[in-house]
Amino acid sequence: MYIYLGDIVKYIFNIIIIILLSGIIVTLYNEKIMIEKYIVEIKGEVIRPGTYRINKGDRISDLINYSGGLTNNANTSNINMSKKLNDEDVVIISSVTDTKIVYVENNCSCPVIKPIGCINILNNEIVNLTSKVSLNSATKEELMQLNGIGESKALEIIKYREENNGFKSIDEITNVKGIGKSLYEKNKHNLTL
Repeated sequence: MYIYLGDIVKYIFNIIIIILLSGIIVTLYNEKIMIEKYIVEIKGEVIRPGTYRINKGDRISDLINYSGGLTNNANTSNINMSKKLNDEDVVIISSVTDTKIVYVENNCSCPVIKPIGCINILNNEIVNLTSKVSLNSATKEELMQLNGIGESKALEIIKYREENNGFKSIDEITNVKGIGKSLYEKNKHNLTL
C-alpha cells in the first residue's frame, strides 16, 4: 500500500481548515452572547417611530439615530439625550407645539418626578413637569406630585377647595387639615391659583 505525499498534505490542510472554522464559530457565538440586547420603543417626532432592538448601554441619542433622526417639529429641550436605556423603555419625543415632555420607564407606577425632564404616567394621564400645580383646578393626581402630598392630603385639598369656593391665595393651603407651614414652604414655588 502506497501513501502519496499529496494526500497527506490535503488531509493535514483539511484538518487545519476545520480547526480554524470551529474557532471562528466559537468566537462569533461568544461575542453574540456577550452583547446583551434590549427592546425599546420610540414615539412622537422621529422619522421612523417604532420598536427597536438596541445594545445594552445605548442612550436616548442612539435610539433617535436608529429611528432616522428627529422631525423638524421635535422638541428635545427637556430630554436627557445621554440617558442610558433599559429593556422595555419607551421614549416619546414631543412636538414644539406640545407642552408635555415624556420619558416613560418600564413598570413605573409611582408619582415620583425624575429631574431629567421625564414624567410618569398616572391613570393614563400625562402630568406636565414644567407647569405649576393649580390649587383651584388640579386633579388628585396632579396634587400628589407635590412634596409630601399623598392621596389623603390631595383629597383634603379638593374638599377644602369645594367647601370654600376655591383658594384666594396659595398660603391658604395651610388651612387644609394635615398641611402645615413647613409643607407649604416646601411646595410654594410649585403652587399657583
